[in-house]
Amino acid sequence: MSVTINGSSGLTANDGSVFTNASGNVGIGTGSPAGKLDVNGNIYVSGKQITNGPAFSAYGSATQSISNTTNTKIAFNTKIFDTNSNYDATTNYRFTPTVAGYYLITASIGWNGSATGYTSINIYKNGSNAFNGGYVSNSSVGPVVTASSIFLANGTTDYFEIYGSQSSGGALLGGSNTAGLSFSGCLIRGA
Repeated sequence: MSVTINGSSGLTANDGSVFTNASGNVGIGTGSPAGKLDVNGNIYVSGKQITNGPAFSAYGSATQSISNTTNTKIAFNTKIFDTNSNYDATTNYRFTPTVAGYYLITASIGWNGSATGYTSINIYKNGSNAFNGGYVSNSSVGPVVTASSIFLANGTTDYFEIYGSQSSGGALLGGSNTAGLSFSGCLIRGA
């Protein structure tokens, strides 16, 4: 296949299928590529697909008291890892992914003491309850509740937080990632 130079529009294959514009964007099936690679049509991958999207894991290293019947944001204040600095472990305790796509968000919280009422966990998106996770009623000593779901994030303003609630005066466990207090998220598919 021969290639011709089209002045300021860059390189174009003679069959009109591949284009490079002056900005260095490459288009396959499109003469006006809008990004570094813009494909107009289906993409088939026979090997591994590698995507470097944000991922993090954190836990709470301090005991956090939760008032009765008050849905409270959980302070996961210690990062295990944060691939793109998208998790705030000091102020807001939230994950703000910067790549648009579908994210798996998981969390668990454990309660110390004898929790005789209910305990619950919720995943919040943009400040509102988006997923009701585990709920335990009339639980025994040290119940752990979990939440896990997949969410679409726009890659700019969407963020995720974890909230918990209890009705028996128990304090939230803290101290290590094995004490039932963890929060993690990762990109599983682009938007």
